[in-house]
Amino acid sequence: MGEKISDPNIPSAQSKVEEEKLPLINIIYRDNDLYTNFVPKIAQNIESFGRRVATKSFPREASVQEIKKYFESDDVKGSLKGTELFADETCRGQVDYKFRSDNFKKEYYLDSFANRIMSHCLIGKELIEKNDDTLCVPEKLVALKNIVKEVIDKNGEPENLYVVNGRISDHDFNNNLFSRPVEALLEKKLRFSTYINIKDQDERNKNKELREKEIVRLKSLNEEEFLSVLENNSEFKETINLGFDKDKLINIINLILKEGDETDSQQLVWNNFVANKIKEFLKDVIDEEKIRTISNPWEVESGDNDYFIVDRHAQVEYRLYKGGVYKSKIILPLPLADMIESIVKNNLLDINFNVDKAIETEVEKMFSGEKNKE
Repeated sequence: MGEKISDPNIPSAQSKVEEEKLPLINIIYRDNDLYTNFVPKIAQNIESFGRRVATKSFPREASVQEIKKYFESDDVKGSLKGTELFADETCRGQVDYKFRSDNFKKEYYLDSFANRIMSHCLIGKELIEKNDDTLCVPEKLVALKNIVKEVIDKNGEPENLYVVNGRISDHDFNNNLFSRPVEALLEKKLRFSTYINIKDQDERNKNKELREKEIVRLKSLNEEEFLSVLENNSEFKETINLGFDKDKLINIINLILKEGDETDSQQLVWNNFVANKIKEFLKDVIDEEKIRTISNPWEVESGDNDYFIVDRHAQVEYRLYKGGVYKSKIILPLPLADMIESIVKNNLLDINFNVDKAIETEVEKMFSGEKNKE
C-alpha cells in the first residue's frame, strides 16, 4: 500500500512533481477502526489508476494540538507543497487555510469518502453503484429500511421506534412542490439558490423576474393546461407514484401559488406523509405496533430501549444532541449520510462486511478520467 510516511517527514514529492503530470496523493488521518480497515484498500485502488500514494496516520489518542504542531513543521510543509491532500477533517482542520489554498493541487475528504463507502455497504447491493445523494425518494426509503434492519439485528429490537415528523423533509425527503413549487415546475430553468447563493445582483434580479413571470403564466393556465404542466414534471410524477393523493397535491400547489411563499402549513402535510411512508417501509423489519410517528420527542416519555429517527435540524431544535446513543436511546439522524456517520462513531454496527466493491466503485468515480496517464 503506497509509500508509508515516516513521522515526522512526508517523503518529498517536489523533485518528481515536475517530471510527472500527476502529483503525489497524501492520505493523512487520525486512526480509528474504520480507517484501519479502509485506508489500505483505498490507497491500493488509487494506485491502480497510476497515482502515487503516501500515507500518514496519527494514533487514535493523538490530540489536535499534536497534529497541528506536526503540520507547522517546515520540513512537513515543504514535502506537502505541490501534492494532493486526502485527509479526514481532524487532520485537515489543523492545516493552515492559506497554506492549503496556496499549496495543494487538490483536496479530497476522507470522512465523506468513508461515509459513502458505509452507505454503499448498508443500503444494499442493489444500490451499490449509486451515491446516496443521487437516490430518489423510494430508493432512500429502501436504504433507510436496510440500515434500520442492520442496527436492529446488531443492537436488538427497541420497545418503541419513534419517527419524528417535525422537519423530516429538510434533507433526504425534501419535496420542492411543497416549498418552492414555481422553481420545481420550472425545473432547471430557474436556480433553486436564487435567494441564497447568487452573489451577482444582475443574475439575482434576472432569476427573480423569471420567477415572477412564471407565476403569472401558471396562474393564467386553464385547468387542463395546468394539469399538463404538472403531469410532465418529474417531481410531481414521483410524488404521485409514492402514493400521495393527486387531487390533494394539485390543490396544494394551486394554494401555494396564490398565497406566495408562506408554505409552512402545507409543508407539514408533506412531513406527515413522509413520516407515515417511513413507518410503512419499516413494517418489514419491526412490529408495526412499535412504530409511532410524533411531532416532537417531548410528546412521549421514552424508555431506555427506544429508537428515534429524526432529521438533524429537528435534533438541534429539540435538543436531542448530535446522533448516536443518548441515555441508552439510539438516535438515527437524517439525512442518510449523517445516519451512517452516527452509526460509525457510536459503534452501532461491526465493520464486518465486504467493502472492497464499494471502495473500488468510489475510487473509480474519482480517478477514472486519469487512467493510463503518466
